[in-house]
Amino acid sequence: MDPTSCAHERDDELTGATILVVDDDRCTLSVLERVLEKEGCTVLMETSGSAALAVVGRHHVDLMLLDLRMPGMDGLAVLKQIVSANRSLPVVMMTGYGHLETAQEARKLGACEYVTKPLSTHLLRQALRDSLRSSRVGQRAPG
Repeated sequence: MDPTSCAHERDDELTGATILVVDDDRCTLSVLERVLEKEGCTVLMETSGSAALAVVGRHHVDLMLLDLRMPGMDGLAVLKQIVSANRSLPVVMMTGYGHLETAQEARKLGACEYVTKPLSTHLLRQALRDSLRSSRVGQRAPG
């Protein structure tokens, strides 16, 4: 993913969103930070699932972009804890190991979207935008 590959207008639906990016690869974190900040997002970054859960407990986060495979607590374990804590936090899973079964499991556990690496900037923005939109609609629905 090349954050400088083409000029585009900022996506208004992403502007102002606080996104927690969780990946054990610091290079991926750095690239995603640049891409998301270019969209007007506030970016929080963590390299482990346990650290990500601590951030969610302390900060307002609009969306989590979560790597599937990490040492220690993997992305599915983090997702399970988010859901079991009754958090309405939208989670977009990402992985370099795209298997249909894994995507289906992530969706069953509560992930909004599932994207594969190498990430397409366009598809990533679409997944984040769709997840934020769904979350906002769900928050407005009468309960």
